[in-house]
Amino acid sequence: MSGGLGWQRLARQLAPRTIVRHCCWYHRGDWHRVSRNAIRLVRAARRAAVPVDDIADAVRDAAKAEGMPDWERQALTSLVEIPYAIQRTRWAGGWRTSYVNGQHRSQAMLEAGVRRTITVDWIYPGQR
Repeated sequence: MSGGLGWQRLARQLAPRTIVRHCCWYHRGDWHRVSRNAIRLVRAARRAAVPVDDIADAVRDAAKAEGMPDWERQALTSLVEIPYAIQRTRWAGGWRTSYVNGQHRSQAMLEAGVRRTITVDWIYPGQR
């Protein structure tokens, strides 16, 4: 996956793809809705003072209680559960995004024109 905002990614931001493709699991659903729900449910868990280590479980339980379809729940879980979440790590020179089985998913979101989603930030003791 190439870095930066190339012309294809810019085009998707200006005119998001609304047609669901069926080439693979990552392109079979609505990442716009999944990302919106992930942001909303993580915020709700944070407001409810859910411990950081329990947020993924709280989000998963809330999604199930809301009756989200299976694909959306699986996609949502992939955004909030370690080790599948898109992860950023703070290094001496700043933040670095790393992927654990996340490149294809991120590419699907970029192609769909998703502008915001959830990432997990790893900040080790003494790095704040």
